[in-house]
Amino acid sequence: MTGQCGSLNTAVCRAFFGQFKDLNTVQERAAQSILSGLDTLITSATASGKTAAALAPLIERHFLGQLYEKRGNILYIAPTKALANDLLHRVEGPLDQLRIRVAIRHGDASLPSGLDGVDLLITTPESLDVLFGSNPKAFREARAVVVDEAHLLYNTQRGFQLATLLRRIETITGSRIQLVALSATMKQPKELWRFLRPDASGEPHIISSKDRREIEAVIRILRTEDDLLEVINTVGKLSHCKVLVFVNSRRVADRLGDVLGQSVFRDAVHVHHSSLSRELRARTEREFARNPRAICVATSTLELGIDIGDIDLVILFGAPAGWESFLQRIGRGNRRNDRLKVACLVPSDDSVPHRTALLFLTFLYMVNNEEFLQTACMDIYGAVVQQMLSVLRERKGAFTRLADLTDTFGPWTHITRQTIDAVADELIAKGFCQRHGFLNRIGADDGFHRLEDMRLLWSNYPLRSREVSLRQRGREIGVVPASNLVRLKRGTSFRFAGGTWEVKKATPGGIDVEPCREKVAAVELQYAGLGLITEESIVAACYEMLSSGIVTAMARKYGSGDEFIRSCEILQGFVRPGEMIYFFDGERYHYLTFAGALLNEVICQWAECRSFDADDFWIRSDEPIRFSRLPSEIKELFPFAKKVNEKYYAPSLFQSILPKDMQNAEAIERWEKSPFFGQTLERLSSSELIEIRQEGFALVSRIV
Repeated sequence: MTGQCGSLNTAVCRAFFGQFKDLNTVQERAAQSILSGLDTLITSATASGKTAAALAPLIERHFLGQLYEKRGNILYIAPTKALANDLLHRVEGPLDQLRIRVAIRHGDASLPSGLDGVDLLITTPESLDVLFGSNPKAFREARAVVVDEAHLLYNTQRGFQLATLLRRIETITGSRIQLVALSATMKQPKELWRFLRPDASGEPHIISSKDRREIEAVIRILRTEDDLLEVINTVGKLSHCKVLVFVNSRRVADRLGDVLGQSVFRDAVHVHHSSLSRELRARTEREFARNPRAICVATSTLELGIDIGDIDLVILFGAPAGWESFLQRIGRGNRRNDRLKVACLVPSDDSVPHRTALLFLTFLYMVNNEEFLQTACMDIYGAVVQQMLSVLRERKGAFTRLADLTDTFGPWTHITRQTIDAVADELIAKGFCQRHGFLNRIGADDGFHRLEDMRLLWSNYPLRSREVSLRQRGREIGVVPASNLVRLKRGTSFRFAGGTWEVKKATPGGIDVEPCREKVAAVELQYAGLGLITEESIVAACYEMLSSGIVTAMARKYGSGDEFIRSCEILQGFVRPGEMIYFFDGERYHYLTFAGALLNEVICQWAECRSFDADDFWIRSDEPIRFSRLPSEIKELFPFAKKVNEKYYAPSLFQSILPKDMQNAEAIERWEKSPFFGQTLERLSSSELIEIRQEGFALVSRIV
């Protein structure tokens, strides 16, 4: 029976959308596709109702549509535990009305009874792996899988882990599972499907929305910390104003949370990042969501669709590394209307403030013109190691035919029997597996059991430094890298979670702290990480914006301050199609390449520069570089690309186990599959080098 919600059953409509609510275009089209049994990819803006668009028709089709004699299971995969928790909170009410039983399973939430009596299971890729390995037969009635925020899993080790698990589940069910994926930022949806489901017959039904909320943005360069407080206090004078501030590191979040305690928001200042304890993050989310007048400083932990209420203004304190992050962050604001209100602030301690302002302008250019570059589907090897061990765990460590392991990866053409044999040899050599005495099989060895005991068997995250617990009166409030123990001695004060804390005791087992009355912290925490690496497509779009001659007009529209507008006018005059400016200062050559930090460094290594430094915009070398001799194909630069990857990207445990040739093959995948590198090489090799005078170089280098 169809009710007010177009294609959907009346009861489902009322549960998910209310008695008189109409479906939006995306939801109606998704309902028709999913009810027809089609694999479906829903790409639409943040806050467009994608979760309900997926779940409502799936619930109707698989539980209310009489398709099956027995009730089955729907699996909902969230990329983070926080998003899984938030989703459970949002869907419990509607599902309860429909008498649909929902459960959650992740590292902080157990599922003692397995899938018995569960209609909808919300989980993460890692916890799905744990559950499946413990009792694969429990998944025999799986009917459909939803993958939320799919762009976060695309071309990642965790994403390949999930894709392999979906195939293993279908082996247990003996039938095809309906797959629905959700994303706000996926620009190559067919490539996503190649990654998640290479054996699918045909392509998914793609539901996308062209509706785009207008961005009301301002870019401002802050000169002092007082400038920041001025901005916040001006906004905070409104009686009902909720502000979300995004920063790019936990260290900045701690510091900014402390500074904003001096603003008009005072006691309504919150901090949210991954080093806070689960309890503290959840409390922050609850308090910020219910308070109509508050401010929260967050890292990427609040980019996803966690319910924190209606946000009146999003502030970006520093430019994010990629366009997907930019879209996610600005999309968190102003859900009640069609305008996104965004303040792009350049921190006062930024060493190249005009460059950061230019990057903000580039993001707005990309969104307005839909100028996005996305890497094609990559061949992943690291998670193959992890999934081979996962299959062994499913079989209780028993000797398993290498042919069966090969079949597990059947749809992926880059994973052959020779691949499996080589990985197996490596696992045996490193003590994770042992070979059967005379059959072509491998089984678990001591290294396998150690990984299982340490709960490392399911993690495809990059290796991180050891962390220690921060404790207040015996209760954990967060974790920090153990390297901080050197600096956090008894009596030392430091910033954390928007407050100042004093160390009472510091040991390798943990750090005991109490709130500190002194507002000035003696030290700042150090967090692990390689720093912010600007996505190459941002640099490419920046060049396109400048060379097209529109940057000055955009600066006048979004920029705050004549100095920034004048800087854009100056820079635009030096960036012209088919040309590359350079300057020789008597010691070093300075080339303005717009090639990104990674490719710039690769070029320097290819040119055998003895001394150089490279960033997103510049190459500075003691020797001249003959760009016209750059190879026409990126493949010729792969040996140098591998070295650069090792510097910038941390591997997972399982990537480090791979045979060397597979490590090398995986390292160069993004260079081969991204359109940026080949296009930029062609541009650089065909550009005419234009030497500029010292006064021109002084102007340009001051800007970028």
